[in-house]
Amino acid sequence: SEMLARWQDGEIKMYVASRALACRNEHPEVFRDGDYVPVEVVGDQSAHVVAFVRRHNGKALLAVVPRLCTALTSTERPLPSGPEVWGTTRLVLPADVGCGGLHNIFTKEVVTLSKGESGPEVLVGNALKICPVALFWVSEQIV
Repeated sequence: SEMLARWQDGEIKMYVASRALACRNEHPEVFRDGDYVPVEVVGDQSAHVVAFVRRHNGKALLAVVPRLCTALTSTERPLPSGPEVWGTTRLVLPADVGCGGLHNIFTKEVVTLSKGESGPEVLVGNALKICPVALFWVSEQIV
């Protein structure tokens, strides 16, 4: 939260890059050999987020990134994070990903998936509650 409060100084950008690279170094097979599966985005702000799952040998990693952010931000809210920004917009994960938790490698928070009609779901506002980008390990993947 301290780095996000000083987002203009670039420290948060370096932190996110270093954590993502460390994750890639610890699990190169997921990044190198993993299947790329686009994640469906549903809701009012669906045009403003991109998400995908990389999965390999029972491991699944979910990436969530905002796009076209100027429509979501203002002087009062310079970062596109939190439920107020995203409303009811949600990610619908592939049906063969379990309904366990999402473990954010940047913030260390755990976000719970819910069971939707088409597969496991999560509100984008919960996934991007603290940080405007997220990289999650998905627990309880069904293979």
